[in-house]
Amino acid sequence: MKHNRLFLLVVVLSLFLSTINVFGKGIILEYDQPRIGVVIDVIDGNAIRVMYINSKLSITETKLIRLVGVNTLSSDKSYEYSKEQLLGKPVFILEDKVLPTDDGYTFAYVFLNTDESYNELLLRLGYGELDENHLNAQYYQDLVDAQFIAVRQELGIYKTSETPVNILNINTASSTMLETHLNISKAQANSIINYRTYNPINSSEELGYINSVFTLDFIKEKRSGIHYITDINTATVYELSSLFNTFDSLNKAYDISRERIFSPFIEIEELKYFDVVIGYYELMEPFLTVELNNNILIETDKSRINVNTANKTELIEIGGFTESQATILDKFRNDTAYPIYSIFELSKANFPMQNYDMTKYSDELVTRTNVNTAGEVELKSLFSSFGLSDHLKNFLVNKIISKRPMQSYSDLSNTIGPTFYKNLEPYIYLDTIPTNQKAPININTAEQLDIANYLNLEGDLRSKVTNRSYAYTSAQAIDFESVENVHLITLNTNINTASYEELMNMNSQITPTLAKKIIEYRSYYPLYNLADIEQLLEENDKYYIYDLIKNNIVFY
Repeated sequence: MKHNRLFLLVVVLSLFLSTINVFGKGIILEYDQPRIGVVIDVIDGNAIRVMYINSKLSITETKLIRLVGVNTLSSDKSYEYSKEQLLGKPVFILEDKVLPTDDGYTFAYVFLNTDESYNELLLRLGYGELDENHLNAQYYQDLVDAQFIAVRQELGIYKTSETPVNILNINTASSTMLETHLNISKAQANSIINYRTYNPINSSEELGYINSVFTLDFIKEKRSGIHYITDINTATVYELSSLFNTFDSLNKAYDISRERIFSPFIEIEELKYFDVVIGYYELMEPFLTVELNNNILIETDKSRINVNTANKTELIEIGGFTESQATILDKFRNDTAYPIYSIFELSKANFPMQNYDMTKYSDELVTRTNVNTAGEVELKSLFSSFGLSDHLKNFLVNKIISKRPMQSYSDLSNTIGPTFYKNLEPYIYLDTIPTNQKAPININTAEQLDIANYLNLEGDLRSKVTNRSYAYTSAQAIDFESVENVHLITLNTNINTASYEELMNMNSQITPTLAKKIIEYRSYYPLYNLADIEQLLEENDKYYIYDLIKNNIVFY
């Protein structure tokens, strides 16, 4: 008997040392004064027999207990779970003061620790449903909250016929979570983290720029399990946990989930002062929403510059370029003298920055500036190519801002003057890029005669183009860089953004049907390497076009 008492003392003391996290109704021993017992029989998922003991570890009585507010529907799973969790275990019993006994059963809250009742645990895991006959029970609202979590997470009896796909926020998830969720290596997970440090991920297709192992098949498979921005009102606990890079991320997620049950977040800022978020809010805030849209374009507060007009200092200090890169870009712009339509055209110019790097910095670089919405830094970069003083650049920027929103290009011309406007015209637009402008023609892939006709070239210029036997590169000055033609030519075509007309301008072998199929295909699966283009052309029996265009394609 002495050994049995010693055993009871040890297990009862373990209750007081329990540190499991709080999800709902906890108990304060001195205040609630629960009874202490040991479960000696599990009759059903929500019915047990408890042997009460007193402070002297003497057995005082045996009682039949039913869990307040829980109906386990005579489920075998609930029974087996309760048997595994409770049988032979020491428990705290908090008998309900409102509900009467029923068929010899006393209604009570059962605690394996001081933090959360077993009643709530069963409901939170979906092992039962609320017993609506107990609406007047103490702490009933805590049981409502617990069931809500199971319903939201589709756990237990609330599980749908299809297994729900776990979704994480790829912009905030820890390396370990990325490894497990995407089934990738630690190095591959770290490559995602390194990339998103500079450039938030807006689509699963961006993974293709990060690491070659993230193939199109990989992206198709993983897309449904990725969000780029998290709705804190609707996200699962799993997704919420991916917002934190901490060992207790799941517990923090549960706390957020409980908070929103009866008081959804109206503004993201409300989360800022929530205890479990303190210290993490600044990192996660750019990737949160309360507007039921997990795939919106992520805007950043970073300053941007126009890569066509920014000076070397701006390229280095804002664009993230090294001094040598800025020098090469400056030479490239002078040699080609035509607008850069895609940042990734630079990869075709022997530029010492690979696709991965340029993707990282693409949030700081634009090729065309929306004059009605651009920030001061970006507007200022428009005038850097003119060699103006900061005072004059600031003067012009302030004039633009004071006149916004401008309704027409004549408004803009009148604001900054016709000379500035004429020189900036290829690099700017108002709200939407005009569709009535002629699309640029790729002078490296189109036939010479088509180029000459498209640009209305005559005389010597026409002869130079039609007799050309070389491709234009960054080191060669284009010999028809007149004001009339500068915005109508390109050396490389962005296959993911080119308009129907621009695709048609690449080569006469590209038919209207193929151009439409490229546009349709990329709307679902953006192309991010030459293998994708080769496969697409083969599927459409146009494989012979591949060699004609492969050297002058960019993907971003």
